[in-house]
Amino acid sequence: MNEADFESLVQIYEAYTAWIGGQKIMDTWQWITRERTQIEMEYQHWNPGKPVNYTDACIAMWTSSGWQDYPCTGNMWFICNSK
Repeated sequence: MNEADFESLVQIYEAYTAWIGGQKIMDTWQWITRERTQIEMEYQHWNPGKPVNYTDACIAMWTSSGWQDYPCTGNMWFICNSK
């Protein structure tokens, strides 16, 4: 994900909250693929004052603003990238 991807999602989803496939693993933020492969994040778009750094943290995107870490057990929609 990059800034252009984030701005496109904001335009499409306007005011939703959704999981975007990021997770904190061993104190670093990683993208997790469908195959459970971990890819280090090069781009991040955190809300001010975030991440909170929960022990079990995944990334949710607030399309009206940015990212926030949230316990992975929360229920919300998700956004996936398919190639």
